[in-house]
Amino acid sequence: MTAKEYMKQVQRLLRRIDRKQKEADALRQKLSFPKSPAYSDLPKPVSPESHTVESGVSQILSLEEEVKTAKKELEALKAVFDTAIKAVTDTEHHDILAKRYLEFKDWNQIAEEMGYSKPSCYRLHREALAGMKS
Repeated sequence: MTAKEYMKQVQRLLRRIDRKQKEADALRQKLSFPKSPAYSDLPKPVSPESHTVESGVSQILSLEEEVKTAKKELEALKAVFDTAIKAVTDTEHHDILAKRYLEFKDWNQIAEEMGYSKPSCYRLHREALAGMKS
């Protein structure tokens, strides 16, 4: 797996986790505030889903299980890439790869923390990736 493929998979997993957590939070919010009664002369429509609280709780539990599964998948992916990064012997290369792919920092943060310019970080990154392949 290339570094670019790894980053795409991680970003996809992080988006999925975030989306599922937001869905669960929205359902929790919806279930925590009961509806006020609506008084009307019109007849009530018969709803096939009469147990909305039960179905809502079931959906929340299902979403939380999906989040747990995605987090396990993310941790497994990070562990594989962490093993590959640990094989890099040069400390500068190791640091830049860890900051980029395990801590998910952007280039500006990496450059500031390491005391390099962005182009120097790009160069170190290229060298580190080349060192990982060989």
